[in-house]
Amino acid sequence: LFVLCVILSMVTLVSLGSFSRSVQKSLLRDARALHAGDIIVRSHVTLPPTLSSQLELLIRQKTIEIARFYEFYSVVRSASGNASLLANLKVVEPGYPFYGTVELASKRPFAAALTPGTAIVEQGVLDRLHITLGDTLLVGSARLTIRDVVLAEPDRPVNFFALGPRIFIAAADLASLELLGKGSRVEYVALVKLHQEKRLSETVAKLRGEG
Repeated sequence: LFVLCVILSMVTLVSLGSFSRSVQKSLLRDARALHAGDIIVRSHVTLPPTLSSQLELLIRQKTIEIARFYEFYSVVRSASGNASLLANLKVVEPGYPFYGTVELASKRPFAAALTPGTAIVEQGVLDRLHITLGDTLLVGSARLTIRDVVLAEPDRPVNFFALGPRIFIAAADLASLELLGKGSRVEYVALVKLHQEKRLSETVAKLRGEG
């Protein structure tokens, strides 16, 4: 009986160790898709000039690619002006996301669907504003055509709390919104994709030194 207990204990320990390693490998493998990039540079103010310069230098050296996005809240309205809604805006540059997929109801590629002058929204925006695809959405000073419905985005699980439904807008329309200015509460994010995975620690150290 004693020998059997020892054997069972050893088998249990080996199994748990194997399971732990399997979970760790899965998390590492999925981390990119969950965050949409290799490195995330995030700030509640515009990035410091020294950090921006370092990012540009790494781009010129062909070490990285970056895709910026701006996330903030704003009230949006239907074209009729009869309904309004507090929404979570995500203004993205071309290239987003580097990893993972923004899943759309139409099944079209995200980059092809989101073009200047358009918006991609969660279903809640349509339901609460009583509008549909092809209608005009008023966001700040811009008038955007609703192009598609977003079902899932790769880095959304990282953000557990949101006050309103998601709206994607192309970065080319950022200025026309006229929503960002002094005192605006905005999250500035730069997603970084490495050309060589082995340079991750080195690149992070360089960026931290300029942050």
